[in-house]
Amino acid sequence: MSRPAERLGGWPAAILIVCCVAWGFNQVAVKASLAGVSPLFGAGLRSLGAALLLWLWCRLRGEALFVRDGTGRHGLFTGLLFAVEFVCIYTGLAFTTASRSVIFLYSAPFFVALGAHWLIPGERLTATRVGGLTVAFVGLCLAFADGSPCPRAARWWATASSSWAGSCGAPPRWRSRWGAPCR
Repeated sequence: MSRPAERLGGWPAAILIVCCVAWGFNQVAVKASLAGVSPLFGAGLRSLGAALLLWLWCRLRGEALFVRDGTGRHGLFTGLLFAVEFVCIYTGLAFTTASRSVIFLYSAPFFVALGAHWLIPGERLTATRVGGLTVAFVGLCLAFADGSPCPRAARWWATASSSWAGSCGAPPRWRSRWGAPCR
């Protein structure tokens, strides 16, 4: 049996750093774009660009995008959750700063943990997990201790986070019902 590498290595570390920078810049770019376009149009434009890039990638690799393998309903549901997430991200950024929006968005693990507790067999909230979530939630509250976030923004971001969590938490439950969602 091979032993896992103890260090990440140069290329994987560089790729990870580039991804983190891109993801960190995302909210700032969205916030800046709101000065020129409506939130819904911005989210739609982003999704259109992503769909075109996905189509191009699959075309270059010879992968079929649409295959009758029983995963269509799962894909549509997950796509709907992503659409709701991005509409809420773009709209929520109209009411708060980019830095606060990131903190709001990364509250998704709370929703994942709660959803997994009820929807995924064997994923129960133990005392240790509840303790960890409590510590994380206190940290989230401390991040907003300098002032009350706009309630309107909080509603948009809670919906975005729960949509993101839903797209993360639904696949394990659906795998047994409709087959594996990914190859």
